[in-house]
Amino acid sequence: MTTHVDPEAVAIRPDRRRAVGTIALVAAGALHVAVALDYLGHEVRLFALFVAAGAVQLVLGPRLWRGSRPRRDVAVIAVTAALFLVDVYVRNVGLPIGPTGPRPDPDLLGIGLVLGGVVALAALPATLPPRARFWTTGALAVIAVGVWSLWVAGTLV
Repeated sequence: MTTHVDPEAVAIRPDRRRAVGTIALVAAGALHVAVALDYLGHEVRLFALFVAAGAVQLVLGPRLWRGSRPRRDVAVIAVTAALFLVDVYVRNVGLPIGPTGPRPDPDLLGIGLVLGGVVALAALPATLPPRARFWTTGALAVIAVGVWSLWVAGTLV
């Protein structure tokens, strides 16, 4: 007995992926602002960095909801990927601003923030036209393999 499964019924449609990506991006933006509050009293520059990252995500997220504009959508994905790279850099190399003591352990806010960005990066390329999706997912794969390779080599923590 063979059961036929309709791929359209199983696959998540691009409009649903857009909704998931938008919600994840807005959640990551809100979490950036929440994390920024930890730095408000003692590290104004880190506070400003987190607020700026959160503001970008909170402004761009709802714009994705309105519909597809490939150039804008690629820019949102690029900004989200850049925020990840900044996070990796700060956690491993540090910035000339901020505390110079030991790195803090990941907390629930930090894990939620990374999870929101990862979900957005996973969902949003599906909403792009095929050619833009090809180049965008290829670029994300190169970034992911590069970061993973540095981690395996022991360069990243």
